[in-house]
Order: sequence, then structure tokens, then C-alpha cells
Amino acid sequence: MLRVDAEPDQDLNMDSASFAVTAGASFTLFAAVDVPAESAGNAYVAVIFIGATEVERHRLDLAPQPIGLGEATTSPTGAFIAGDLSLEPGAYQLRGDYPGDIDHWPVHTESIIRVE
Repeated sequence: MLRVDAEPDQDLNMDSASFAVTAGASFTLFAAVDVPAESAGNAYVAVIFIGATEVERHRLDLAPQPIGLGEATTSPTGAFIAGDLSLEPGAYQLRGDYPGDIDHWPVHTESIIRVE
């Protein structure tokens, strides 16, 4: 595994060694990455085909993968417990939405939690 960190004011570029390709053949890109939420919209992986000049570029923007928690019924105080979660250590941004009903306003909330 390779770990590379860049500060917000730094650009990061890593190249692989050249390898032969077959025109018109399909390909698969595999990149296991850990993207902090604050990097969303600023990080990407690209496959660039180069001949005498750049021939084609495939870019995949990177952002943290959403994890659905499903629906929950809240307590009278508005709290709920999301059980049976297997989260890796790190920071997570939780988002909750309630569409509202005849007696209650809609609500949207976000909070960052840290799993040790």
C-alpha cells in the first residue's frame, strides 16, 4: 500500500510506468483510496492515454462513499439509535432528513462524528 498526503495548497500527481494497450479494448481501473470529506470535489483518479500527444482521458472524481442507515423512529426527544453499524475508524458526516407531516415542520440536520 502507498500512502500519499497533500496539504490544501499542494497539487499531487503520480504516474505509473507506461504499459501497452489495445485500441478499442475495454479496461478496468482499480484504486483503493481513502478520501476525507473535506477533499470531496478536489480529488480524482485519471487514466490518460498518451501517444505523441494525449489521446483520451477518463477522470473519476473521488468523494467519500455514502452509507445508508435506513429509516429510524425517534424517541420523544428526537434521538435515535443506529444499531449494527460496522464503521471503520475515522470521521463520518451524518445527514438526517425528515419530510415533515401535518403537525411537524420538515428538518434537515448534519453532524460529524468520529469512530475510534
